[in-house]
Amino acid sequence: MNKIELLNEVVLALQNLLTQAVTAAENAHKAAIDDQSVAETQYDTLAIEASYLAEGQSRRIDELKAQIQQLEALQVETEQQDVANSQVNLGSLVWLDYDNGENKKVFVLPCGAGIQLEVEGEKVLVVTPKAPLAKAILNKVVDDDFELVIAGQNGIGKAQTGFIAQID
Repeated sequence: MNKIELLNEVVLALQNLLTQAVTAAENAHKAAIDDQSVAETQYDTLAIEASYLAEGQSRRIDELKAQIQQLEALQVETEQQDVANSQVNLGSLVWLDYDNGENKKVFVLPCGAGIQLEVEGEKVLVVTPKAPLAKAILNKVVDDDFELVIAGQNGIGKAQTGFIAQID
């Protein structure tokens, strides 16, 4: 898997989200100023709600534009480094093997959290340094163990353990 291609796919996914947000903002703005939205009573808040929605979408647009710029400026290592000594950091593509037999591939980026790509039949999840998974694996090297504790419905944490199988 080429990290530059993966990064471009993440940017494309963010651009698609940006297009959707622009459309939603335009629709909310139209609804806010539409004649049908004029308040007929003091309890009629359709125009106010639509204007809040338009404002929220505008903020989302600004965030997405900033994320796209941040990823376009990101320099990812494409040369195969000394695998034994490379650490998980921003721009790392990491293969994780869990003790329960599951494995996962994650791409550590500064933004774009939750975007899931499918490359060559394999799923790759984008995680950011704020994510619990990223916190558990950052600065680790190949064969390092990690533990991820996820809170359950009752607040009791469930631990998942595994090790770093590969870093690109």
